[in-house]
Amino acid sequence: MHHSDAASIDEKVRKDKVSGYFHLTPEFLSTGQIDLMFNDRDTESLSAVRTGLTAFLQQRRLAMSEISPDQLIFLTSPAQVTQVPMDKELDLPGAQIAASAVFTLLVFILIISSGSMLMLSALQEKKGTAWPR
Repeated sequence: MHHSDAASIDEKVRKDKVSGYFHLTPEFLSTGQIDLMFNDRDTESLSAVRTGLTAFLQQRRLAMSEISPDQLIFLTSPAQVTQVPMDKELDLPGAQIAASAVFTLLVFILIISSGSMLMLSALQEKKGTAWPR
């Protein structure tokens, strides 16, 4: 882009109150960097521009590398890690997990109910009233 072209674009952007502009150059495909000239700082628009340019850059680089989309998915897929216990004691079967959950729930209920009975007893003692007989 010539300097006079940049000046005329700047003038048009300012006159038409456009948020900004960028100029794609052949170097963009190798560097991935671009200058966004802006008139109005808008993070939502910047995010949309960045997302669109990233998709464009990835598609063009993929086409240049002659890698198929299936190969790309295969190359960039994450490792699948499965935990296998070395000792049988470390492997909790479903029954043990369920029993642990039930026991924990019972202990929780006992703590809450004993705490509420203690609080009720303290309140009644403070009021001077006793349990009805």
